Amino acid sequence: MRLTSFASLAALASLALLPSVSSAQCATTTGNIVANCSFESPTLPSQPGNYPYYPNAPFTGWTANPTDNVERWVGPYEGISSKDGSAHIELNVNAPTSLWQHLSTVTGATYDLSFFGLHRPGGGNSFSLIEVFINDTFLFTTGQFGNTLSSPSKTWFNFNATFVAAGTQTKLEFRGKNNPGPTSYGNHLDDVSVVRRAVPEPGTLALLATGFVGLLGVARRRGDAR
Repeated sequence: MRLTSFASLAALASLALLPSVSSAQCATTTGNIVANCSFESPTLPSQPGNYPYYPNAPFTGWTANPTDNVERWVGPYEGISSKDGSAHIELNVNAPTSLWQHLSTVTGATYDLSFFGLHRPGGGNSFSLIEVFINDTFLFTTGQFGNTLSSPSKTWFNFNATFVAAGTQTKLEFRGKNNPGPTSYGNHLDDVSVVRRAVPEPGTLALLATGFVGLLGVARRRGDAR
């Protein structure tokens, strides 16, 4: 029988202590140009008691205002699990937070944006609201969510928007907005994707043009028959 060395046993024990991390589906989404799209990097274990990491939570690929606190949740806490993978971001940490990333884009191309938001209740008639900016220009708002029976708290909602890239670098920014409740609650963000919309092949465009001309001919003949 082959004996296992003490060093080998120590190595196996250290591997067993490493945190298990769920893979992020958005990272495998075809064409997704968002880095660290569900905030899984760097790999961190859950805090004792599953408490989130803050006020300066580590994450790669994204930038926040130096004066903003960013809260990164790794593992479930308060009955909230991440939408994708095992980590996500909360944009309200005692004050609204702004978070952005510069994307490599094609000038004039159309891109589809998708992300998920969740509201953590904090007392009163509080709600969550996330605004999206492209190159510092307002693009989209989620509106208030997570404060009614039709929009329950601790539920992930999918939001979508479309934009046209003005250059080869596009700044995608999320801003958590304040709400009537305590400012340390709400505006969870996860599973972000930006995918370039497919451009029809020249042959497809030619077929569409031919069909359009044919429809015009049918319409003209019907007009002549009257």
